[in-house]
Order: sequence, then C-alpha cells, then structure tokens
Amino acid sequence: MSVELTLPRDNVAPRAARRWVAERLTPFGLEDAMMQGILLAVSELVTNVVDHTDSDPIICLQVDPGVVEVRVADTSQKAAAVRTRDPDEPGGWGLMLVEQVADRWGTIVDGGTKIVWFAIDVDGPSPGQPHPRSPDRRPV
Repeated sequence: MSVELTLPRDNVAPRAARRWVAERLTPFGLEDAMMQGILLAVSELVTNVVDHTDSDPIICLQVDPGVVEVRVADTSQKAAAVRTRDPDEPGGWGLMLVEQVADRWGTIVDGGTKIVWFAIDVDGPSPGQPHPRSPDRRPV
C-alpha cells in the first residue's frame, strides 16, 4: 500500500496527519506501542515542516511486507539534522524522538524538495488479519 496526502501548513496539520496515518494503519493490526511510535514520528516531522518552512507538508505512507515507511516532503533546501539542544530550552526534541522510535531515518534534498523519512520494521500481517502479538490472535 502506498498513499499520499498534502496538508495545509497550519497548526492542525500534525493532528490531521496522525489521524490520517492511524486510519490507514489500523487494518494492519499493529501493536499499540508500535502504532504510537509511528504516530509520534509522523507528528514530529509534520510539526517541523509547519514550524520551519513555508511549505505545505506532503505525507507519503508506504506499507510493504515487514516495514512501514513514512516520508514527509516540503520545499525547503535545508537538510534535517538532529541538533544539540539545551535541556532547559523548549523544543528541539523532534528528530531526537524520530531517531529513537525509527529503525532507520534520513533526509533527501533533491531539486526543490526535501524529504525526511523514517522506517519501522514490523512483522505484521495483511490488512484485516490480527497482528501475531495481538491478544485477538487465536492459535490454529
């Protein structure tokens, strides 16, 4: 499955992105902690677009066997990087959080587009099938 959504650059974009991703991933039956990690990373990447660019965030969600990948694109030419932050200052946690929940992440700057992406390895089933670690899964 591969789907894309463009959101307006405003303060409700992170919430709308979380809701949109959750609706598309729910049929896959991912365990709650994994789903929450994905939604946290999505929220942080969309928030970065809203706070640090003049672009509408474009979200691409791709689910392949064994992996969920999310890409968030904007028109900024500045590569995203984890920054050293002062623990007494608000903000600055976004990419640090993405780095913690994702198995892989990175930035691609190409032409007029920057893409920040992350991937989380999953061992889940096809949509409509319970996740192997789900309490609803019954032994055969």
